[in-house]
Amino acid sequence: MRGRKALNGEIELLRLLMAAEIVLFHGVGGGGYLAVDFFFMLSGCFAARRAARHPGAGCREAAAWTLAKFARIYPYVLPVCAVHLLLRGAIAGLGAAGTLRSLLYESFQIGLLSASGLFSGSHNFLSHLWYLSCLMMLLPVFYSLLLRRREAFLYVLAPLCALFCYGYCARAYGNILLSHEWNGFLLLGMIRAWAGLCMGACVSLAADRLAALPPLTRAGRALLAAIELCGLAGACAYMASDAMGMLDFLAIALLALLAAIALSARSAVHAALDRAGRLFPFGEFSLALYASHWTIPMLMRARTPEAPLPALPYLLCCLGYALLWMLLVRLMRGLHLGRRLRALLFLPK
Repeated sequence: MRGRKALNGEIELLRLLMAAEIVLFHGVGGGGYLAVDFFFMLSGCFAARRAARHPGAGCREAAAWTLAKFARIYPYVLPVCAVHLLLRGAIAGLGAAGTLRSLLYESFQIGLLSASGLFSGSHNFLSHLWYLSCLMMLLPVFYSLLLRRREAFLYVLAPLCALFCYGYCARAYGNILLSHEWNGFLLLGMIRAWAGLCMGACVSLAADRLAALPPLTRAGRALLAAIELCGLAGACAYMASDAMGMLDFLAIALLALLAAIALSARSAVHAALDRAGRLFPFGEFSLALYASHWTIPMLMRARTPEAPLPALPYLLCCLGYALLWMLLVRLMRGLHLGRRLRALLFLPK
């Protein structure tokens, strides 16, 4: 797949694990909302690496790279949202007029423009898309800073922005669970997204420094693997709990450490995890899972909003639904429908 050749299998497995944490959070609770920050960090890290490979690029390339990224995401977002609104209209008995009205109300969210605050949807059916909306609006700015002021941004502005944004969230709200709430001048998720992107730039630097170290001894690689596995266990244990507070920011630091070690490919477990991660398109499946899972709990709760969801059936439904969408999108790409749509909309390949 274009754009995924540079990724390693270990990162692909981490993507799937974090996507599953988000799925569980939306269905049965816990601290899986922190996995969103992991994806923000990965986006920032890969953006920093891409900018480093194209030092002569400018703001036009920054916009083109953002559009190219979302050209891979929209084939999931658009049909999933349309099917969700149609199914919800049928379950709620809205009728044709009511369903059409929902489609019109939510068009700004389907277009991933809700982070602007304009027409964010009167019914808030699609609020789970706030992550993609924030990312789409901030990535061009992030790319532009990386391209125009690379050293100043990577070594000074990015770490300070991450520190101050997380510090603001800690002092003002006591946790990082900020998404589509409005605080009077900005969607709170934008602050969270910018902090994650900047943290990702720091992760990119750390991974590059770790990868550039002299060859590690077997004991050194084993120590790195132990740190990685203990960090993963600690982060997952925290996300499995119902705790929510200042420890969120320690968990984010653990997730950043995991990403840096996985990207450096220096730990003793990397080879085994890399091979396992290449057995299946876990990265693509995690995208399908994130883009489609939110519709399952909303539809299951359409008639009984307060009823708890059975964890295992819910998770199996989400996994099966995501697999279905992944196969459909692959079929669409095989028919070159995405290429024709990009040409129609003048999007980059």
